[in-house]
Amino acid sequence: MTNKPYIVELIGIDGSGKSTVSIALNEKLKENMIQSQSIDPLNEKSEFTKEILKIIKQIDKDEVSFHEYSESFLAFYFSISFFIRFNKLIDAQSEVVICDRYYNSHFVSQLAFGVDLDYMKPLFQKLPAPDSLILLDVPVSVAQERLGQRKTHQSHENLDYLNKSRDLYLELLNQEKGFIVDATQPVEIVVDKCFEIIESSNFANFDKG
Repeated sequence: MTNKPYIVELIGIDGSGKSTVSIALNEKLKENMIQSQSIDPLNEKSEFTKEILKIIKQIDKDEVSFHEYSESFLAFYFSISFFIRFNKLIDAQSEVVICDRYYNSHFVSQLAFGVDLDYMKPLFQKLPAPDSLILLDVPVSVAQERLGQRKTHQSHENLDYLNKSRDLYLELLNQEKGFIVDATQPVEIVVDKCFEIIESSNFANFDKG
């Protein structure tokens, strides 16, 4: 990668509004003449991930037991896939890249399932670190209400998982010195808050060379 764009990572539990905010924030940046793109590496399907996604769907439907597969194997497989897809998707021509779920989200997700990812961290250290880390924070009760409006539900959307994930995100933010945005507010306000964070950061003087 010859030029490193300014990377904004949106984190938060399922139902916090990451995808919605990511898309709207991308549009706001473009309206302000900033070249940007919004990507979600986890939703960019590839041939490499079809089998692992099939396994996850089978687990969600209780067609197979999670314990039939090694948690570490699934985490490793998914991590490799994530790494390949992100490197393929990132656009060096963009000034800003908004990540709806990046490697910090991946770490939290796997840790909430009880998977130790220490052995995977060297792989992710090869990816560019986020320049701004923004937690879209909502109470678990609000997230569950939003998730209940979706047509499909997945096993990782249960109460225990959401509580563990939120605790891990808050702990991560203390370590990484990121930003918290109250995502119970209307989307327009949340997007404005995120835009202000980017605008007030060192983005204006960011050296992409």
